[in-house]
Amino acid sequence: LFLPVFHYILAFFSLFFSTVIIAKIIPNIFASSLVIIIYLIVFHLTKNKKISILTAFISSSIPIYISETINSVSIYSLTIPLTFLLLYFFLKIRAKKYLYFFLITLSIFLISSPYLMIFILSMILFLVFSWVEGFKPTKTELEITIFSLFLSIWFYFIFYRSALLMHGYKIIWQNIPNEVINQYFSNINIISSIYEIGVIPLIAGLFVIYFYVFKKKKKSIYFILSLGIIISILLIQKYIILNLGLIYTGIILSILLGEFLIIIVSYIKQTKFSKFNNYFLLIFLLFFLFTSFFPGITYAKNKVMESDPAKKVSALKFLEGISNEGDLVVGSIYDGHLITYSSNRKNFIDQNFLLIDATERLRDLRTIYTSAIETKPIEIMKKYNANYLLITKEVEEYYNITKISYADGECFPLIYAGKEVKIYSLKC
Repeated sequence: LFLPVFHYILAFFSLFFSTVIIAKIIPNIFASSLVIIIYLIVFHLTKNKKISILTAFISSSIPIYISETINSVSIYSLTIPLTFLLLYFFLKIRAKKYLYFFLITLSIFLISSPYLMIFILSMILFLVFSWVEGFKPTKTELEITIFSLFLSIWFYFIFYRSALLMHGYKIIWQNIPNEVINQYFSNINIISSIYEIGVIPLIAGLFVIYFYVFKKKKKSIYFILSLGIIISILLIQKYIILNLGLIYTGIILSILLGEFLIIIVSYIKQTKFSKFNNYFLLIFLLFFLFTSFFPGITYAKNKVMESDPAKKVSALKFLEGISNEGDLVVGSIYDGHLITYSSNRKNFIDQNFLLIDATERLRDLRTIYTSAIETKPIEIMKKYNANYLLITKEVEEYYNITKISYADGECFPLIYAGKEVKIYSLKC
């Protein structure tokens, strides 16, 4: 069960071009559009073209955003730009044409991803923030917020009604099992997280937050701060995964960086160094390149290289040739989609958890990989009508095993033996 727009767009273009080419090009076009959107937002805030261009360049270099979108068919490549396009239209919503643009973008986002609720929660917090700071929300802002809230609740209740009845409140976490949620947050490293969002945007963003909370008031900044607060709350409560939270945080800080630069430039103009404004921006750019851009790109490149699945693909292509259509392959939760795509066979579990008992499946999967005797694994695989068992280096590391103790026997003969991938067939 998933909202289909992003997948249908890719499917449409795959009618004319290779699926692999489309999977590499279209998501990257969507992801790259963020640069233009950030430029528009920052120019709206600062009315300075040079700073807007500089900030847009910096936003294009957020390592975590690059690593999550450049080498994968990720829904983030569409939902992240849509979020900030909505933000831009909302900031300019007093003009009637931008109201229409907002509604069109809202409709596309609505049928693309439930992450729209992040933006709507930010709209609500913005109204509260504005009222507290003495800015009366306009009639348009109030009405569009109420409309967006009730439209999204109505739509998602209808679309996810079967999942809601099955999972109850767990649907908030997309029925992700606790084991997986804990793994998303298990390796949090402060230094690594700073690299993932960028050192310079982090420092500048914190300064701007302090400046506009305690020193000066600016209504448009409060919406960006509201989005940041909502992201922080959702991360703390583990309602969204860490990588998504870091992507949003990095982009929000990049926008605030533009405001930071305009504050600094405005201050310099009041001093005897006003004629050196352009040199300041150049020095700042060079400083960013050497402290954030180059290290960040290297980090993102390493993350992409780590995800090379070539050996798994070769094994799964072999499996496709010897197996029957409809056969089911037991494999890691993170290999589920790869199994389905590369072998054209059903997977035991993947990262879509709605409408299944994901906790039970993960428990059964652990039993299959860690059992000392073959009786229980055979029983489990028969329960799910599974035919093959995929063992990878990542599986061995995750379950802390060096081999399957009951494998290579009469019931589980080895049919593919690679250096990092092995495939066993169930014969009993």
